[in-house]
Amino acid sequence: MAKVRRISIRNYKGIENLELELPGPCMKDDPDVMVIGSQNGLGKTSILERCSLLLSTLTTRQEQWQVWIPEPRAGAEQLELDGEISVGSLEFSVSCHLTRRGRVQIHGEGLKEARQVFDATGEREGGGEELISAISGMSTDPVLTDSFRVTR
Repeated sequence: MAKVRRISIRNYKGIENLELELPGPCMKDDPDVMVIGSQNGLGKTSILERCSLLLSTLTTRQEQWQVWIPEPRAGAEQLELDGEISVGSLEFSVSCHLTRRGRVQIHGEGLKEARQVFDATGEREGGGEELISAISGMSTDPVLTDSFRVTR
């Protein structure tokens, strides 16, 4: 399972500069859950959207970025995302920079290996890629379907 462990967002919607650490659980049996709460309009959804965009670096081919590129905040030339993601036992850093003119730069130490691990977990075929694309707005059909239903 892919997990965002740190995210830095610069120049997106109402966020000029934000850094968040998203640590794993402290105890072995604790759930790996982060809760973010605040008043309406302070950026909770923007944080979720940018986390999904950071995760999309595991799944998205360069040509898919032509479908949808998020705009930097007013007055900024570039949206910048940096973060740390874990995929299984592998941890890596990734940067994603998107300019107002549509230029996309994605780079990360260990990104190629992380994509291979993500593929090997079956998350790409098991709905992980589709869910990430829907949340980040990159899906051509952003309607959540039965493929996202969790069964136990």
